Amino acid sequence: MATASDKTLLPLSPMDAVMHGFGFVILYISPPSSSSYNLDKLQSSFISLVEQDYRILIGELYVDPSTGVVNVKQTAESLEKGAEGILFETNPENPKTTEQAIQERSLDLMPTTRGETELICVKGTLLNDGGLAIGVNASHTLFDGEAMFTFMTVWGQHYSGVPKEQRLVVNHDRHLLKGKGKPSAMQHPEFRVVAESRANNEAQVPPATTHELFHFTPEMLSKIKQVASNGLKGDDAASSYVSTVDAITAL
Repeated sequence: MATASDKTLLPLSPMDAVMHGFGFVILYISPPSSSSYNLDKLQSSFISLVEQDYRILIGELYVDPSTGVVNVKQTAESLEKGAEGILFETNPENPKTTEQAIQERSLDLMPTTRGETELICVKGTLLNDGGLAIGVNASHTLFDGEAMFTFMTVWGQHYSGVPKEQRLVVNHDRHLLKGKGKPSAMQHPEFRVVAESRANNEAQVPPATTHELFHFTPEMLSKIKQVASNGLKGDDAASSYVSTVDAITAL
């Protein structure tokens, strides 16, 4: 971690740096609940989530112009604003039902386009039948699939009022992962960002893509996890745990 009088730089790992050119855009849609969703509570729980567990999101993405190393830059101004400086949009009246939202997955459920140096922005939408849509646009340098799953899990714990002692503990020292306590013996320019080469290599037309939509109800998720867990025999059943994410990934 590098510091100066007016800023703090939190270095990201080399593998995080290579994801600099990608965004992580994801839409969560929850069916109506027995207790109505509250957008004010959703936003306040997001603020407490960031302030207490994800302070690395307070700041902006910064590429060192001399080394190309990717960091999160935190200034006195950004730290003063805290989590309230992160764009969080809300829409309390969307005419779509939960089923329509799942089928259409329209952009109006997503937050305003994230700026180049913004780390994350969020939008919460109440659907016509009482469902909830949460659109997240984050930098891929800070989130992969597992990290986003953890982020949303801890956010849910804040929303539900789970005490700090019972919440998941999150480690943000990603530059220390697999570290041996010694600096690199060789330079690794492949893990740096060079703006000129990125601009020249950008495709003129987005490549054609295909996708397949899978929708799992809570009951289906429970059944899949049960089937996966029942497949364990003997000592494996006693020592192994199959999460819902593991079961869906295997499927």
